[in-house]
Amino acid sequence: MRADERDYSANSDQRPRVEGTPFEGDTNFDLRSNTNPWAWLVLVNPRTVRQGTTALTNSSGQFHIVPVQNGCSGSSVIAGGNCLKTGLQSATTDRNLYWNENDQRWLLGGRERYNLYSTLEHEFSENLEGFAEFNYYRADYQGQRNRVGTTSTSMIRIPASNYWNPFGPLTMPDGSPNPNRLPGLTLATVPAEGLDVYLRTYTPVDVGPRPYTVKDENYRVVAGLRGRFGRFDWESGFVYSEAHKKDISHAEISKTLFQQALARTTPDAYNPFNGSSATDPSGPDALPSEDLTSFLVSNTRASKSSLASWDARLSTPDLFQLPAGDVGIALGTEWRRETYADDRGDRINGTIKFEDMFGRTDGNSDSDIMGSQPLPNTAANRNVISAYAELAIPLVSPEMGMPLIRAIDVQLAGRVERYSDFGWIAKPKVAASWEIAPRLLVRGSWSQSFRAPDLAQVSNADSQASSGYQDYYRCEADKRAGRIPDFGVCARATTLTNYRSNADLLAEDAETFSYGVVFQPKLPSGWGRLTLMLDYWRVHQINSIGLFGATNHAALDYLLRLRGSSNPAVIRDEVTPEQLATFDGTGLEPVGSMVEIFDSFMNLQPETIEGLDITARYDVRGTPIGNISVRLNAAHLLKYQQEPSAMAQELLDAQASGEIDSQFLVPGTGDLLRQNGRPRWRVTGSLTWRNGPVVAGMSARYISSVEQTGARLADLTLWQVDSWTTVNAYVGYDFKRGAMKGTSVRFGVNNIANKAPPLAAADFGYLGSLHNSVGRHFYAQLSKSF
Repeated sequence: MRADERDYSANSDQRPRVEGTPFEGDTNFDLRSNTNPWAWLVLVNPRTVRQGTTALTNSSGQFHIVPVQNGCSGSSVIAGGNCLKTGLQSATTDRNLYWNENDQRWLLGGRERYNLYSTLEHEFSENLEGFAEFNYYRADYQGQRNRVGTTSTSMIRIPASNYWNPFGPLTMPDGSPNPNRLPGLTLATVPAEGLDVYLRTYTPVDVGPRPYTVKDENYRVVAGLRGRFGRFDWESGFVYSEAHKKDISHAEISKTLFQQALARTTPDAYNPFNGSSATDPSGPDALPSEDLTSFLVSNTRASKSSLASWDARLSTPDLFQLPAGDVGIALGTEWRRETYADDRGDRINGTIKFEDMFGRTDGNSDSDIMGSQPLPNTAANRNVISAYAELAIPLVSPEMGMPLIRAIDVQLAGRVERYSDFGWIAKPKVAASWEIAPRLLVRGSWSQSFRAPDLAQVSNADSQASSGYQDYYRCEADKRAGRIPDFGVCARATTLTNYRSNADLLAEDAETFSYGVVFQPKLPSGWGRLTLMLDYWRVHQINSIGLFGATNHAALDYLLRLRGSSNPAVIRDEVTPEQLATFDGTGLEPVGSMVEIFDSFMNLQPETIEGLDITARYDVRGTPIGNISVRLNAAHLLKYQQEPSAMAQELLDAQASGEIDSQFLVPGTGDLLRQNGRPRWRVTGSLTWRNGPVVAGMSARYISSVEQTGARLADLTLWQVDSWTTVNAYVGYDFKRGAMKGTSVRFGVNNIANKAPPLAAADFGYLGSLHNSVGRHFYAQLSKSF
């Protein structure tokens, strides 16, 4: 399903959908890309290019391509009807050039899945049995990604001899006049041999999207023995599993080959100066170059993970006897080995590097795939040994006849593990149930838990993500200069890369407490059975693994620069003369644009989460119309509190004191309830009816509203993403006799009302962590038991 097959996802610019609300015109709803087919360029040897006395570039040699309605510098109309404009794109006057990436995106790709599962059991004797399992899974997926382009950290040089270069030589190699050199260029600024330029920020939209395929293969083998020794049941087995994933992107751009296409002196040279469509500047490229295939290559990323495990278990329900009954025990030990390997592909991992024909040897040469930073292959492994014990202890039984205590049972458990990369850890658990009456039970538990970081998170893989982030320090300059009234309308967002790996992560620790009640009221005969459950739970977690956030790093850089230093996690370009002018008179030290942020995974401050789980079950059988089952499950989030890190607290304190602007959020800290993917309520319900071979059912799912931190007003009012309810239904028939005995058929429809996901400031117009875009869809299912 393509993005343009849904009205709400056809355009990354969601601003028309908030017209008539306080968020009307809010650029947070404009998710189009400022890396687009309207090239941002800069001269290799910076200077001001003049056409007579008119400047076509700024003093840093920067200029960009625009349709003529955006305003031209001088008489600079080029082939295709577009023109040159001095400087780089403006987030205000040139926003119409931002590219709608959803033109090329798919919401859903095509998937085929295969599963094979088999078991084997063999009794060697009355007390000895062998068992084995084999499971194979494969999934083939076809999808389509949008095209990505160059950025200021990976500029590609275009020689003066490029056929379409408006600052090209006076004459072509055959001696004929150059038809594409702009007229009236002064030889003092553009010599007869022309000027080389850097393609600074550009997406070759005309090349089309990037189709890709993903092949997932997993298999699992189990073999073991189990039996009985005296009063003890025992079991021991070995498990080995592997998971392979191969992601092939079939139309990536090789920067080496792309530069060769840019270097041609003939009309088949790639033309980055032609922009897109003057009538639809943010849409598909209506002015493609002649050659769009000579620089396309495939890149394959292959990853593999494995788990080998051996365990042994021993248990008995009657180790010894107490007045209330038998004490049960379970003991076990386990050894496991985990491995992880990731091959990023030869054109990304450094095997095949960008061969710059002009000899440029900075970091730009390490990756040959446009839009991808260099990433080395990674591998990691760990060994874990563990042991556990559990006791089931009855303290009171019904036979003891105690008032208000029909039964009390206690569970005591503990587990100890040794990780080869983290050392020893031991965690306990205590649980108890108190049956007050035959139909009323109270239960509770307390436990501690532990989770080591994923191998991928600590394997020194320079994982990265590209997105747009606001440059708050430059917003401060705009505010002081009077160019903007407040931070709420600042337009200094820039697309950059942020890096996330961290080999020094600590393991997560958590403490969980829960208690609840189970009630089964006695109903009149024939009315069925009703079960009601209510549980409260609380999780307090320390050293949870997450991100400080690239947005917060940019804010911290803003604060530290006001104090005379800077955030080393934020990497900036050199300052240009135009940026010097931007800061002139503000009292701020001039800085260049942000180009990279090292937002590594980190161990966060403690967080506390509290909630309620509510369950109701009703079953009635043997009625004149058949059997009926009703289910209701609700999860109610009461609290989600994240203590701020020292850096986040520093930002909050600076906002409170007025040291920095307070009109932006410090996300990921404080009360996170109802923010983004944390709704207060998630409710599911179902009704099932069966009468003989006929079965039918309905189900509903409700997700309550949330507030989105990515869209806010100047007073920090957040956009509210509405609640969402979907309803499903199905009908089926189970054949009980005859030639079709053991056959079942089902026909159903999901999302009967074809409810669209509620609006959010996101690329596809909805929060993918909570909602989906499938809409109403029908299905049929056939199963056969032999």
